[in-house]
Amino acid sequence: NTDNISFADSDNVQNLMANIVLGIPVGGQKGPGFRPYVSGGMGLMKTHVEDAAQLFTVDSNDWGMNVGFGAMGFMTDHVGFRGDLRYFRDLEDTEQNGGFTLATGKFDFWRGTAGLTFRW
Repeated sequence: NTDNISFADSDNVQNLMANIVLGIPVGGQKGPGFRPYVSGGMGLMKTHVEDAAQLFTVDSNDWGMNVGFGAMGFMTDHVGFRGDLRYFRDLEDTEQNGGFTLATGKFDFWRGTAGLTFRW
């Protein structure tokens, strides 16, 4: 039994991005409540992915962007849960004559997160 693609242990994607989060508190800002939100941002995306047969390799440091949505649900004044789903895409410089023009690249992925959240 041979796998056609077996990803190596060194595959990784690292992101350092600034985001804007816009949410609407449903149920007020104290006590139990629900807050849906949308988010988006830009920053740096460092990518290293290769398959075991070395047919393709992605190894780059690029600008990147992300957009997504999520929600926070609070059980008390200060403690709740949060979850979101975000789409990430690398950006490429397409300007040929020394300028700087960004366009969407070829590497993209989705990421879901969940966690505990606090408000003061």
